[in-house]
Amino acid sequence: MSELRIKIKRQIEIVGLVLAYPGIYTTFDLEDIFDCTSITIKRDLSDIRSLGITIHSIPRKGVAITSGLTPDLVKQLLSEYALTSRTGGTLVTAAGLLAGALHEKALVTFTLLQRAIDGKKMVRLSYRKDAKAGSLTRIIAPLLLFEKQCEWRLLADENGKRKQFLLQKMIDIEILPEKSVSMPETDFNHLVESSFGAWVSEKSLEVKLLFTRQWLAGGKVPLLAENQSVVINSNGTAEVTCLANSLEDVARWVVARGGEVIARSPEELVNMVVHYASCSVKAHESLQ
Repeated sequence: MSELRIKIKRQIEIVGLVLAYPGIYTTFDLEDIFDCTSITIKRDLSDIRSLGITIHSIPRKGVAITSGLTPDLVKQLLSEYALTSRTGGTLVTAAGLLAGALHEKALVTFTLLQRAIDGKKMVRLSYRKDAKAGSLTRIIAPLLLFEKQCEWRLLADENGKRKQFLLQKMIDIEILPEKSVSMPETDFNHLVESSFGAWVSEKSLEVKLLFTRQWLAGGKVPLLAENQSVVINSNGTAEVTCLANSLEDVARWVVARGGEVIARSPEELVNMVVHYASCSVKAHESLQ
């Protein structure tokens, strides 16, 4: 990582930490946390203030931000922070959506998780699975922050199982002193590339989907996964082959396309699509 990226990352993490724990850290604490000199921290605070953020070291009260950040500034900082470790056209869009939903909390959530990943620390996560279930508390090992379908997700290890969590559903994050497990980068790539939606599994299955002429006539590009291959048929349809680690995710996605995408294989996937489509028809008929 270049010196400029390191500086940008550190400065945005300072903002995230101070927003999460206002008045807790002194400039001396920040020197220890980021392993840098007092001059570097003073310059960082000055650079942060130049962005319009009212961050100050208050005697006997620590470093604090005395006024709220604008939505546009949160989006800018979150986008820049994501780009310090990732590249890609949809990152800014996903960062903007997360910032719009969570405001300053988006920056706090993102920076705390990334710091836990960098430091290989365990995290106590308060997570809202759905509106009815309320919140759940879990002890997890954060492994990777990544963007999928314009949503930011956390890949984590929970009791030896790989799981994904949506950042938008996180309520509270506490970095614990315990060290977390690690996983080779090649495994990260495998899990992310073959994860069609929100589920994670160690196995990968080859799936084939047929995109109809109606789909292609709308100018939509059959883009499902990084590992996909596309064959354009003479009748104007397109067949996409890719790896997925959840047939359930793929089946639900196909059903939601309203007949413009057809499952070809494996047979288990085809049966799932038929089942979910039938359930949807029955549910709508019951309302008539």
